[in-house]
Amino acid sequence: MNYILSLKEVFGNGEEETAHIDAGRMGNAARFANHSCSPNAKLYPVRVENDIARIALFALRFIEPGEEITYDYGSAESTLSDRKCHCGSRNCRLFMPSDD
Repeated sequence: MNYILSLKEVFGNGEEETAHIDAGRMGNAARFANHSCSPNAKLYPVRVENDIARIALFALRFIEPGEEITYDYGSAESTLSDRKCHCGSRNCRLFMPSDD
């Protein structure tokens, strides 16, 4: 199982910072959120009283009880990999995002 999340932030001054988070051995339930091309949540970095970003998922719409929480693993700039996407969305891009 792979629980690695790569987060690239671009700040107002153009500076970029990339963090790689491995939740394979430790993490909360958010590590089980899956990809969808039509997600019901969005991932944001959040800083609370320190410089180290924490990852937060915010709902994009009302999420029904028992409904899977999903977010888009890519971004508007993402290229597509050769790995097929099985999210089932009507807007499915057919392949998973891939950011180098």
